Amino acid sequence: MINSTLTPHINKNMEKGKNTAYYLAPVNSQWRKLAEFPKFDPKGVEPLAGASDGNLYVTSNS
Repeated sequence: MINSTLTPHINKNMEKGKNTAYYLAPVNSQWRKLAEFPKFDPKGVEPLAGASDGNLYVTSNS
């Protein structure tokens, strides 16, 4: 997911049976793990949007 300045700031990947969401911190340009959950866990989160004020919006089934 990219922000309003076209910079990637949210990444979600799947490996070893787990979904992991990462956030790229603008202060130090390092990826930080936000959440990790089993591949088919209905309680997982899905990044939806990032706002220019730094807020991150997600969807969840829980």
